[in-house]
Amino acid sequence: MDLINGDCLEEMKNIKSNSVHLILTDPPYNINHNNLEWDKVDNYIDFMISVFKEGHRVLKKNGSLYFFHNDF
Repeated sequence: MDLINGDCLEEMKNIKSNSVHLILTDPPYNINHNNLEWDKVDNYIDFMISVFKEGHRVLKKNGSLYFFHNDF
């Protein structure tokens, strides 16, 4: 088992398609910290769409996606 720590959009580019058993994500990250551009709702939604698209590519057909989310 490998645990990868880094920017998910950058790190997933290095992962072979249909090779991941589990994606676990608990966004949003850094809300109200460091004035990050994707901290804002419009950019956050665009960011998550990109995450899900790339996640779909790397996830095995019988893989699982756990998406924890809390409205802010």
